[in-house]
Amino acid sequence: IESDTFDKCVILKRCSLSTSRGGGEDPLLLPEDIEFLYIQECNDVRSLCGISSLKNANNLKACVIRKCNRVEHVLSHYSSPSSILTLQSLESLRLAFLQNLSDFIRCDTALSQSPPSGTLACLKEFRIYNCPNIKKLFMPRLLMCLQNLEEIHVEDCRQIEEIVAAASDE
Repeated sequence: IESDTFDKCVILKRCSLSTSRGGGEDPLLLPEDIEFLYIQECNDVRSLCGISSLKNANNLKACVIRKCNRVEHVLSHYSSPSSILTLQSLESLRLAFLQNLSDFIRCDTALSQSPPSGTLACLKEFRIYNCPNIKKLFMPRLLMCLQNLEEIHVEDCRQIEEIVAAASDE
């Protein structure tokens, strides 16, 4: 993915992205028409859900997350509607050198339903490199959302056990 193939790009390196500041304001306000997001060495965020202005990014086509040491999961789905981020228009996702990434999507275990309708519905390409702590990429209930996925590339993820986890692992 090259950023110059998109009209609306945001590249963030060594920035503070966390929404947990004293005043309650979001320190990062992304344009709603963003198409490409590149995040590198932003070490204060645990998930893309921590960037609240992404909920309005309805044109986001590609996202790269590299060397963000606190990232533990990409998305979270909990019972609180304010925590839900679906990335409906995302076509390409690349994750690299995320030392603490342990889950692709973290779900509230009390919720038995699938991720919200439209979650990653346009995703065609998923690449993950050098994420040493991830064991399972996709839970079975997420597969229904990934109908357009054409390519999965996994490289140097030492603990990977399953691309699609067994249904009993959910």
